[in-house]
Amino acid sequence: MKANETTLREILDGSRQYIVPLFQRPYSWKQPNWKLLWNDLTDLYLEDSSENAVHFFGPIVIQNVPEPPLKISAHILIDGQQRLTTLSILIAALRDCAKISYREESMVSSELHDFLTNRYGQGDSKLKILPTQIDRPAYKTVVHGTDGESNGLIKEAYEFFCSSIKDAEKDPEMRLDIERFSTLILSGISLVNILLDKNDDPYLIYESLNYKGEPLSQADLIRNHLFMKLDSSVHDQIYADRWLPIEKRFKHNANKDYLKEMTLSFWYYLRKMGRAVNQKLIYQNLKSEVDRDTGISILGKLDDLLRFSNYYLRIHFPNNEEKVTEIRNWFEHFKELKLTSYYPFLLNIFHDYESGYITLKDFVEILEILESYAVRRWICGVPSSPLNKTFIALYQQIIKNSPVVTPSGVRSKLASFDRTQRWPTDEELRQNIIERPLYGDAFDGRKRVKFVLQRIQERFSKEIVDFSNLNIEHVLPQKLTPSWRSVLGSDADVMHRQWSDVLGNLTLVVGSENSEMSNHSFAEKLKFLRNSNLAINKYFYNLKKWDHTQIQKRGEHLAEQAIAVWPR
Repeated sequence: MKANETTLREILDGSRQYIVPLFQRPYSWKQPNWKLLWNDLTDLYLEDSSENAVHFFGPIVIQNVPEPPLKISAHILIDGQQRLTTLSILIAALRDCAKISYREESMVSSELHDFLTNRYGQGDSKLKILPTQIDRPAYKTVVHGTDGESNGLIKEAYEFFCSSIKDAEKDPEMRLDIERFSTLILSGISLVNILLDKNDDPYLIYESLNYKGEPLSQADLIRNHLFMKLDSSVHDQIYADRWLPIEKRFKHNANKDYLKEMTLSFWYYLRKMGRAVNQKLIYQNLKSEVDRDTGISILGKLDDLLRFSNYYLRIHFPNNEEKVTEIRNWFEHFKELKLTSYYPFLLNIFHDYESGYITLKDFVEILEILESYAVRRWICGVPSSPLNKTFIALYQQIIKNSPVVTPSGVRSKLASFDRTQRWPTDEELRQNIIERPLYGDAFDGRKRVKFVLQRIQERFSKEIVDFSNLNIEHVLPQKLTPSWRSVLGSDADVMHRQWSDVLGNLTLVVGSENSEMSNHSFAEKLKFLRNSNLAINKYFYNLKKWDHTQIQKRGEHLAEQAIAVWPR
């Protein structure tokens, strides 16, 4: 290991490239980091006009690539990629602002561009800093000044620095001169360049250097461990063909939370095997699973992990389910009901379906059973807390007595549960629909009421309805008026508390009608309900009054529909 003090100019001068290895996290600096760097550099600019100012920027750790591309001196960038990448983005911003300040043909912008690219490099070797594969499209867009990926932290950093430079040029106190400021950055930033020996393990050194820094996500650690077990000669190919495509899909669906979602997919992968796993110990558990000799190759284990991560994506982000619309519709229901505790079991049966062990018909029937179990429990107020354990164990419990999971096997097992795991009977469901206030104050509760009414509407009519434009209407309004008090009688307040939030008093109307109906009398509301195109509102057509007796009767009517929609 050799160390020497150097400048950014010396780091980036000549034909060289710094390659960010797979085990590094993607670019993760954000505005507080950019702002701190910018403030440090502008303070230095204001304090010293001699161009001899020095700002120590910490170490970078590199290891030479044994067989670099022709004419390019290549190094693995083991530590310092966040700083070096950020400085190169700042240089790109200075280059582009110089084109405006000094005109297009300015030597300043041309010289700055040379610190970003290798003049004779081809393809990726053109870049002096080569980020991880997931960051490359955005980074290339910034460095080459071309159209391309326009979101993410790299693009945000570039826009931050461009804006800061333009503001500083106009600031009467600073009057930023881009040429002098660029010279300060290239010659005034001091770094310690640490060159590792060829026999040093770069991953272990990276871990030791970063144990106090921003922690790697568990998804990062899992990826690193899996690739560390693979031959390094196949890293790039396997990463590009297997890991990167699914990582991109997570990024597309979850944006900045994509590593969190990937980590969750690994958590459900472990739990589908029938055991409880602490969410903070996903990496440790998966590492043990990978290291255990099961007769399956590391590549086989990687493929299995990514296969189930793909199932998770299709379940949790239903728009990814492109194969069968019917399956996507059920996944959308599960998303709306937030049935994440069901995922360990869902992953297993999804795999059985994808592998051809069960038919589409059986798969859909199992999904119907799971929705019935969830909706009946919610309507009846059964606590959901025991379900994490229930659905971790369910698949293993069923296949003990059957070679494959069948709808009848799932129905029989759920029906056998009691107490807090129970699947409410028709009578319990009927009673709770009639009597239990379901609307309540909780936002999730209101969304689920709308879901129940929506599903009942779909039973009444196959006509396609845009439910996003519908709101829940309290026929007996949430706020009593004198006319409504006279309808309810002397016990109006008691009756109102008891009946206003039960399902029998709730229906769906177009958003604009919801505000127009407000606290009006039933006769006024009836005009809207009779004009409604929703089949669920036909019930009101021949009614002349609305009180607790009518609410109870409609509750009985809706209960029969619910029993049919969610059979046990």
